[in-house]
Amino acid sequence: MKIKVTLLPVAFNEKFNFLDKKRNVLLVDGDAPLHRYIYSESIDDCLAKLCEDYLKYSCHWLDIHLVGFRRVSAEEFEAVYFCQFPFIEGFDKAGDKISLSLNEEISEIEDYYVTIVSTHTSRRFIP
Repeated sequence: MKIKVTLLPVAFNEKFNFLDKKRNVLLVDGDAPLHRYIYSESIDDCLAKLCEDYLKYSCHWLDIHLVGFRRVSAEEFEAVYFCQFPFIEGFDKAGDKISLSLNEEISEIEDYYVTIVSTHTSRRFIP
């Protein structure tokens, strides 16, 4: 059995109001959310490694919450975590920033993740 830990880091730009489409940006790796498989490490270590690899924010500073858990296949489960933080230019070390307001960008990620981001941010996005 494999366990995949997925992190959905959303940066919100405070210069835009809560309902502005340009407010939220999701950091992904290509067309997939940031993720890592657990082998011999703990979930906390796995999340810390994701933050270390992709973000300039410390994992201990971020308010990371478990927001989803699902069976992906007969041998794989996925725990999905979410965090939101203020947008600061250059907050990312790696990955790709996608605007959650652009349908062509948000359609690149699975609807499951779009639903989670919609539930935990100030806007609702259409997958």
